[in-house]
Amino acid sequence: QNLFDSITGISGIVSVVISSLILIIATILVRSKISHKRKLEDALEAYGIIPERLAVSPEARGLDLPSAPEIVKIPDERI
Repeated sequence: QNLFDSITGISGIVSVVISSLILIIATILVRSKISHKRKLEDALEAYGIIPERLAVSPEARGLDLPSAPEIVKIPDERI
């Protein structure tokens, strides 16, 4: 009965309403994201574009990335 009283009280009702709204909004956002992704994939397929072609390499952006530094092990030091 204590659980029933806490759910049917004002704070319980407000909590249930807020939780329901959060769940509904999250569901709408996820479905929207999935729908947008599906439309984008359909459009890319219609124009014959593969997603790998859309990836831009650092060289194509005009960026020269330096090589990674070499790690030198000092005899008395642990890496």
